[in-house]
Amino acid sequence: MILVVSGLHYLGKPLLALAIGSGSSPQAYLGTTYAAYSQSLAAILLVSTGLVLLLIMVRDMMTDMIARSETDTLSGLLNRRGFEDRGNKALMRAALAGVPAVMIVADLDHFKAINDSYGHASGDRVIELFAGTLRDSAEQRGIVGRLGGEEFAIFLPGANLMTGRLYAETARSAFAGLPPDDLGVPIAVTASFGIASLRPGDTLSDLLRRADAALYQAKTEGRNRVSLFIEEPPRSLWQERGRSA
Repeated sequence: MILVVSGLHYLGKPLLALAIGSGSSPQAYLGTTYAAYSQSLAAILLVSTGLVLLLIMVRDMMTDMIARSETDTLSGLLNRRGFEDRGNKALMRAALAGVPAVMIVADLDHFKAINDSYGHASGDRVIELFAGTLRDSAEQRGIVGRLGGEEFAIFLPGANLMTGRLYAETARSAFAGLPPDDLGVPIAVTASFGIASLRPGDTLSDLLRRADAALYQAKTEGRNRVSLFIEEPPRSLWQERGRSA
């Protein structure tokens, strides 16, 4: 808008000079109405341009500060705060649109032993590679974050349990297949995954809690696997009578 006004100002200066006069000499020009108008408008445009540029700089700085506050520096993924903020918004959109969604919680197997045996630098390298595997597998549609330590979460809007399982199996097998030279440790490293689907009335915490329960099941069943949170259907009256007979 300021550029448009500035352009009109300079295009209209010759016409205005003809209409109200600009003086016959430099000394005479300074005392004309045209000179006062021209200099005042130029000053206003200059100040306005400076203010707009300042606002743009402040906006960019705020955007950068927010991004930094929501990003995990080691993995490059969203941190817990960023994941919860974006996850809550995506969950609300999915619920309003009536589309399915799943939550996946992933945890590196025996990560403490890796840190203890090979050092924190090696552990950091494993974190970085696992984060990259999750991000690449999710592409653009998933919201991927590091909740803390060796625990990660992925929210997939538009996915059901089977789609979520396919994603998790793809990420699990890709990471488990990384050669030790890439990992920086002389052993294969694996991860376990738990998946839960969105239900009516769910909060992000509800989804995370059920996915975490499925993750616990994957851990207890031997690790390096994917488990789904599937509740048992309610027992029928006939089943209850059969049990009591």
